[in-house]
Amino acid sequence: RCIPTSGLTMKHIGPVIDIAATTSFYILSCIGMSCFQKMAIVAFPRRNVLICMQAGSVLVLLLAFRWRSIHLGPISDFYRFLPICICFTLMLMGSMLAYQYCTLGTIVVIGAMCPLLTLPVEVAVFRRNKMFVTWHTIGSMVMTVVGVALYGMFQGQLRGQLIGIVAMVAKTLINVYYQTRMRYLMVEDPVDINDEGMMLYNNGIALLATLVTVLALNEQSGLAETTSALSQWEWTWIWASCIFCYSISYFSFRCQRVVSATSFHILGNVAKIVVVLFGWVVLKENYNLKSACAVAIALCGAGWYSWDRVMEEPRKEATIENYVPLGDDDAHLSPYI
Repeated sequence: RCIPTSGLTMKHIGPVIDIAATTSFYILSCIGMSCFQKMAIVAFPRRNVLICMQAGSVLVLLLAFRWRSIHLGPISDFYRFLPICICFTLMLMGSMLAYQYCTLGTIVVIGAMCPLLTLPVEVAVFRRNKMFVTWHTIGSMVMTVVGVALYGMFQGQLRGQLIGIVAMVAKTLINVYYQTRMRYLMVEDPVDINDEGMMLYNNGIALLATLVTVLALNEQSGLAETTSALSQWEWTWIWASCIFCYSISYFSFRCQRVVSATSFHILGNVAKIVVVLFGWVVLKENYNLKSACAVAIALCGAGWYSWDRVMEEPRKEATIENYVPLGDDDAHLSPYI
């Protein structure tokens, strides 16, 4: 198959540039966030305090530079969006546990499994933005599963990462609902909340929830002594993670408006190639040849899937143009309504 070029007109160029820029900045944000998050949690192992700092930084930057753009919508839309905020908070906590206990390679490999779960949901639920499954789709998924399975067999340090692996698996399962529900509320049955409004809701709820968690776990005890012992470089990692939190919050919403939830996961996995190299070269994470090959196989599966989605985009656009909205009698067909 090849991408048809005869049908390309000037009206397609703007959206193509927007998609390319949005996905590129999202990938860069993923890389920076993963690398600095790992270094920040190593330097400052108070997970929930770090989440508070990051969520608070996002809110400060958002209100300082984008407050005129914030649109929160009616209270009914907030209630529809509230489950997203709760999932976002749980994912932050699970992700922070994973970064504390797991190598970046383990995080990447487990994360590569997420599209296997989002794809069936998108095929079953989405009508306006319908997903099409090809033999390339199935083949790429099989390759990803093989890579994950081989990594589990050949990586000899998994036992010491058990807490982080459990947290990462839980975060991945929550992420399936989060991404498909988010995509649904953006393109299938939209809420009247813009990207900045979603950032405010997500990080506001996360800040409140983690503050309560900090107090419940008494993480504030001895905090002054811990922070005063941090070096200048360690503070750099922490504040860099806060800045990339803002970047990934904004571009993740932008990205989910222009690509499917499954493709959104794949973009993150593409960024993880650099993340794995960073863990190996900079953080000196140990990989034997077999486990390194397993990571490569999983990421090749992700890349194959990305190519397949690009090839299917014209077919998807035709479905959107011919879409007939659900009537009231058909509302029960969608679990997200």
